[in-house]
Amino acid sequence: CRDDTNNNNNNTSHSNAEVPRPVNTTCGIVALLECIPQIPIKQPKKRKRLLKRIKEFNKRAEDARKKNLKEEKFYCHQPSELPLKLNFNTRVAFAYELTRIVFCIDASPTLTSTFGNTGHVDGAICAMDRLGKMVQMFFNGLVQPIAGAAVKRSGIYNGNGDQVDTTTSHDSPWWVPELAVTVIAVFPPAMTREGEKPINVLVADYSVQDVASANRLADEIIEWAAVEVESEIAARLGRVGGRLDCSSSCLKDIVEKCDEALLTLPSRGRPVIVLATDCRAIECESILDFAKDRNMRDTPLNVLDLSGSHSHRTGVSLAHEGPNYLTFDADGPSSFPLIIPDDSLHLYNICISTRGYFIDSERLQDAVNTYAGDVDPSSPFYQDVYFSVRRRVVNPNALQWHTIFSLSPCCPFLNASWGNMPPPFHVLERHQIAAKQVVSNKAMFFSYPLNPVRVKGVLIMRIIDGYRPRRYGTSSQDDDKVSIQFSMKLELGTILHYEFSYVASPFHNAMVGSAYVKISLSGEPSFVQMI
Repeated sequence: CRDDTNNNNNNTSHSNAEVPRPVNTTCGIVALLECIPQIPIKQPKKRKRLLKRIKEFNKRAEDARKKNLKEEKFYCHQPSELPLKLNFNTRVAFAYELTRIVFCIDASPTLTSTFGNTGHVDGAICAMDRLGKMVQMFFNGLVQPIAGAAVKRSGIYNGNGDQVDTTTSHDSPWWVPELAVTVIAVFPPAMTREGEKPINVLVADYSVQDVASANRLADEIIEWAAVEVESEIAARLGRVGGRLDCSSSCLKDIVEKCDEALLTLPSRGRPVIVLATDCRAIECESILDFAKDRNMRDTPLNVLDLSGSHSHRTGVSLAHEGPNYLTFDADGPSSFPLIIPDDSLHLYNICISTRGYFIDSERLQDAVNTYAGDVDPSSPFYQDVYFSVRRRVVNPNALQWHTIFSLSPCCPFLNASWGNMPPPFHVLERHQIAAKQVVSNKAMFFSYPLNPVRVKGVLIMRIIDGYRPRRYGTSSQDDDKVSIQFSMKLELGTILHYEFSYVASPFHNAMVGSAYVKISLSGEPSFVQMI
């Protein structure tokens, strides 16, 4: 179980709390941090009543935590009511007291090769040279104090319910996120001999609680990568005769190793996988296969792109510098052989399907320096209205917002930019070029009734399958009818749609009834017609 925090409002809601690790296993709601109504409350009396309800809500959570810690039994606080009622537009965001991160380096030879890296302004000879700056910026950005998180800290209690640590029992307007980090490097399967370890581990369950510990971890990662990982890459590449065609990484294998590494971290923390890679020569499954293998639980895959923006061609229609050879990638700078393709777009699509993000050094710097509620209109983060709204009380930076805070998978996404990290420029431009070349067409190819059906079970199953709700709505004024439109984004602009029309049964509770399902596909017309 994990210590979760919840929040609710009619437009957006975020929550988090810092409480020292309890002796007993606990989960549930710790505190409500922020509650922003869709329509601003201008009357002072109504604002005071809302504030009073929030304080009472947090007091009940604190009392329940103390009671269950004293009784030394399993505790999961799940309040049935929130200070404001939910509606179809409510955005609920969670933040865990602890975030457990597996930081993985894609230890393929392309990471240390000089293809496409020499002679550019950043001075990097290979993609590995960019790791130091990005890892330092990443961990420092995550542990920056978050303003506005004024939560009563409960301190540490013994078995009799007496407070042991009184230094943490006070109100604070700041919250510093806590991280538990395991750092690994995964080598390509083709370069791993029988009996040889497929991964190299730097540290397991390293606690990061402030900037000083973040800097120590970053320094260790930089030294370890430059000495041990690079040496091991060279040794394994030499054993296969320097053949780059045997050095392709496998995303499925990397994610499996990261899932195993997550088991070394406290289960109460929210799991996150961070992959540092140059995005070259990575075997990626289709999104459907990836969703089938992972059941799309709340474990986002975040990619740190170590390649320079100059190493990505945004489209074949753009002017090409220098000669084109058959042995070089036509969709990238001519210094890359065909056996080292650019897989950045495939990685980006898979990251989005897991509710993660794909970020390069330029976007990472912007994310660390951009704070919620204070976003410049020219910033790419301004398009997410729930992050940029000025009525925000809790003000994390954009990196914390997309890494530590987690929007509920049940929240509707009418706009693709809401809740998603803006992609790097080269990914965005390739998407725009592809969108101009594809005229979308939607066709229904399957429909069926469900009677009886438990609506909650169906919704959870679709989310586990990788679908995300796009819109909630009602087709009439009847309270017992609702329709939900799910969608799953696939490759090449193809989208799988799942429309669920539900009617509650008058003979049971509202969660049991009948439904009608429509499944359709939209995308390039000839492809849709073939399906």
